[in-house]
Amino acid sequence: MTSPTDTANARSSALEKDLSQALAHHRAGRLAAAEELYRTLLSRYPHHPAIRHNFGVLALQTGRTAQGISHLKAALKADPDQTALWINTLAVLYKAGEQQEARTLLTHALRASVPVRTALVELVNMLVDTQQLVDAEAILTHFLTLYPESVAALSNLGELRRRQQDYVGAEHYLNQALGLRPDFLEARLNLAAVFTKQNRLTEAESTLQAILATAPDHVTALSHLGEVWLYQDRCGEAEAIVRKALRLMPTSRPALLNLAAILAQQDRFAKAEEILLRLKADEPHHPETLINLGAIWLKQDRYAEAEAALTEARTLQTDHPEVLTNLAEVLLKANRFAELHDEVLSFWESGHGRFNTRAKAAFLLADDLHKRHQYDEAFSWYSLGQAVLREKEPYDHAAWLQKVETEFAQFPRLQELLTTCSVATPQPVFIVGMPRSGTSLIEQILDCHPAITGAGELDDITRMIAAGLLQATDADPLAAARATYEKRLAKLAPAAHYVTDKMPHNFQHLGLISALWPKSPILYCVRDGRDNCLSLFQQQFRDAHPYAHTLTDLGHHYRAHEAIVARWQTVIPNPVLCVRYEDVVEDLEGQVRRLLTFLKLPFDAACLSFYQNPRKVLTASRDQVTQPLYKSSVGRWQAYATHLTPLLTALHEGHPHREPTSFSAKTATRPAHP
Repeated sequence: MTSPTDTANARSSALEKDLSQALAHHRAGRLAAAEELYRTLLSRYPHHPAIRHNFGVLALQTGRTAQGISHLKAALKADPDQTALWINTLAVLYKAGEQQEARTLLTHALRASVPVRTALVELVNMLVDTQQLVDAEAILTHFLTLYPESVAALSNLGELRRRQQDYVGAEHYLNQALGLRPDFLEARLNLAAVFTKQNRLTEAESTLQAILATAPDHVTALSHLGEVWLYQDRCGEAEAIVRKALRLMPTSRPALLNLAAILAQQDRFAKAEEILLRLKADEPHHPETLINLGAIWLKQDRYAEAEAALTEARTLQTDHPEVLTNLAEVLLKANRFAELHDEVLSFWESGHGRFNTRAKAAFLLADDLHKRHQYDEAFSWYSLGQAVLREKEPYDHAAWLQKVETEFAQFPRLQELLTTCSVATPQPVFIVGMPRSGTSLIEQILDCHPAITGAGELDDITRMIAAGLLQATDADPLAAARATYEKRLAKLAPAAHYVTDKMPHNFQHLGLISALWPKSPILYCVRDGRDNCLSLFQQQFRDAHPYAHTLTDLGHHYRAHEAIVARWQTVIPNPVLCVRYEDVVEDLEGQVRRLLTFLKLPFDAACLSFYQNPRKVLTASRDQVTQPLYKSSVGRWQAYATHLTPLLTALHEGHPHREPTSFSAKTATRPAHP
């Protein structure tokens, strides 16, 4: 006969085994399997603190905040003297952005019989008070003298330092934790987050790939890797891996938020909004959901909705810098920037925040001053913003020119490999030139014609080059790339005669474009170099335009782009038309007729009312192309003339009397190789 003691021991052994298995699933990122076991265990042991605590952590990790908090509180009620439960619960709540819940639990902790009460109080002070960083670190260091090998404490401190934008300190503590326990995945995940925040995306990617090598179904690592790929503009790969995470855990809020961000990056706003509104319906006041909704609505110029979402997000997560800068951008559009001016300035002066958010603060301050015609002060802030970007995005002009030379050298071979010249339906029209030269305006005008559809800035040519198409040794990969692109255009606009691809920097890839489509028209947009370069200097571009961070590099890049286009014109057979921005402003109808004649299309008066086009423009020029033409952008550089000496010098080096190049249309003849 089995004794009660034997039965109890058997139950305890079974519980320990099942809980250990659930934890193994949890730590390996197999969250669905872990959740199923936790639920089974809770049905048997409804008041077990460790089960409640771990299930609560899992619920928070997958975005079910209310459910997670409920389980964490139940765990503390079941075992209020367990110090580790208090500390871990408070750390988890902070990570989930639930600072008010953390403060409430602190009140309960002060009343509980907690052996290390002082350490607990001071740890929570660090969690919730980002303005006392030095004192908080000293206190937690004292805590670590009592428990010097507390891997969880080191990892949590690293994570908190990351949230307070001290990335060097965060990396130090996380590496300490990993030195004690190399297989501690939570610390590795936190380290990947540190790398991501510093734009060290290659290191973030390798860290996450190392996690997935040992735990291929780790939902958090999969979702985070998708975020990293999103920042690298690898949207296809990012979407695929985040969808894998969601197949494993369909309710994971971080993965759903990342999927929405990926879709928004591809201008698939309706799908992104659908996901976010579903999350909002499930939990109406979740700050990250509101932040993402606000960002999407801001991109679509839905300013009232963006303001409401971001304002609520600020009340829930007041220290989130992206909320502040996005809300400030909304108010700048409404001429109400003064409401947040001091806070944006304080954020800048604090030195906190991811580099692109800090840069955005500087550009917002500059744009506000520009609107008030305080040009000297505005220029100082534009310079500060570009300096922040330059630190993370250096530019090597010589290296860029070498890449262009490589493309020139490869062009004759590509022409010989692909000799067929059939005309695609719809036929691509490539709009190229320096950014801010009028490319968006020209596409908006042409999109009003019934025979033309504007596709925006397609990244296909850039992706072809990144995939090594320039090194092709036979015609097959070239033909395949051409077919894929043409299918995309046909899907975008099956009834159109022309589809425009307005990726400005395709001017350097005209050789590949010509090899694939030797009969396709090319529109080359030109603007006075002084205005063009100043406009670029006043924009916060991400990643793609590092030459814009200094006036000297801008001038050199502008002159080089002119020479590159002129050189391509001597060797490609495509018809090319140069369109000067100043000419369009001066004589809109005359230039529209010229454009349509070049494309062999009849005149359509709808093109003159381009600003009434309901099509969404998502580039930095969207404000300009949604209103009638105005002349104030011509000669705009003169307001900043006293600051532009480095630019003017670079623009005129070797060309002291030369104005921006103006090319005429040319016929489609196939010249000899260069």
